[in-house]
Amino acid sequence: MKFPVPSGGRFQATNFPLKALIAFAYGALGSQISGAPDWTNSERFDVDARATDANATREQYQQMLQSLLVERFKLQIHRETRELPSYELVLAKASSRLKAADPKGCDPTGQTGVTCGAFYTGQASLDGRSMSMAQFCNALAIVLGRPVADHTGLNGRFDIHLEFDPEGVNLGKGVSGLTTDLDKADGTRPSIFSALQQQLGLKLDSHKEPAEILVIDRLERLPTEN
Repeated sequence: MKFPVPSGGRFQATNFPLKALIAFAYGALGSQISGAPDWTNSERFDVDARATDANATREQYQQMLQSLLVERFKLQIHRETRELPSYELVLAKASSRLKAADPKGCDPTGQTGVTCGAFYTGQASLDGRSMSMAQFCNALAIVLGRPVADHTGLNGRFDIHLEFDPEGVNLGKGVSGLTTDLDKADGTRPSIFSALQQQLGLKLDSHKEPAEILVIDRLERLPTEN
């Protein structure tokens, strides 16, 4: 699954579940989407689109993706407010184990190599280059399916590599994220909660807060052709 930061008028998403595309388009998380069929987690799509404005903002990319989803999948939604479980990311100890970003380790424009600020998922792993804590929390929120707020107090940008047991995360098919034999939990890797503490010196605290959710009223399984 690959999702570079949209830039230069280009929007790309590779091997992405439809539910994740809906979540980005409406600024929500998987846990904030109600009424989504199971196949929105399991079936994957590639999106490669260009905007007429090379200087489009994140909000404009989201609005254009909303239009695409409505046109291709006949998506219809309405919004409600409910109390949902969420996380706060804090320091596990006095200092973190985060690695300061290598300024030459990524490309801010996303034209070549790894995009700065973007995240990439592999088999039970999460990688990011030159990520702020806010961007890392956004990535964790997608992986965990719950909102994650930054309470670390850390500034600057970091290169992040995290390896964890895939059980219970949202990286693949269904709720558990188990997509292949290579992804299955085997007891050799820590949970993502333990991995954050052991590998990065960070910790997730659980709590609840009111949040807006999207309720899907209509969604067709087969998109219209290009």
